[in-house]
Amino acid sequence: MRFTLVGAGAVGTLWGLSLANAGHQVHWITRQNETAVLRGFEADTAIVFPANQRELLADSDCVLVCVKAFHVQTALETLLPDLHPDTPVILMHNGMGTAEKALKLLPNNPLLLAITSHGSLVVTETEVRHTGLGETHIGGINPSGKQCDF
Repeated sequence: MRFTLVGAGAVGTLWGLSLANAGHQVHWITRQNETAVLRGFEADTAIVFPANQRELLADSDCVLVCVKAFHVQTALETLLPDLHPDTPVILMHNGMGTAEKALKLLPNNPLLLAITSHGSLVVTETEVRHTGLGETHIGGINPSGKQCDF
């Protein structure tokens, strides 16, 4: 699958590296320009990912939003011009109060919320450590999101 991850902090990087290690294509929306360089918990060398490439966002099978709650609305607004209305969007962030805004901004996209008890630590700007094994639960919050059975 082709994933776009929004936010390369501790949680976003944990999931991005996990998805890449599982063989998925990962693209980032970050504050960086054309690439995101990350050194993960299972890699001895840095991995270079494409970042901020609108055509990769448009071709994504799923978007995972891992920014702080107070950045979610702005992040979603940034995605709107290139986000296909059938692309599932998963919100996985700390904080509350974003679901209502997301439902208004993305009325047609399958919208899901995720909660995880995995732990991760940003060691340096390019290195993240997986510090706690946990569980992740994902559930739809609109009719099209509730149809996602993954």
